[in-house]
Amino acid sequence: MALNGYRDLRDSNLEQMFLAIYSSPVLQALVGLSASEEPLRRKPGLDRERMALIEQRVAELKARIAEGGPREA
Repeated sequence: MALNGYRDLRDSNLEQMFLAIYSSPVLQALVGLSASEEPLRRKPGLDRERMALIEQRVAELKARIAEGGPREA
């Protein structure tokens, strides 16, 4: 019982110390990270242009399935 309480207290203190150090805007600015919450770049998603490109590439690959011989397979 006492050991479990000690472990929980230790883990909680270490987590708080970690967050206090590494979530500091000063430290983030020193290492080149953005301190703001907005993303640095747009994350890839399933937009229409990307889906059209994927569909086009799939169609190209399906059209070439019958080409080649055993070596290409």
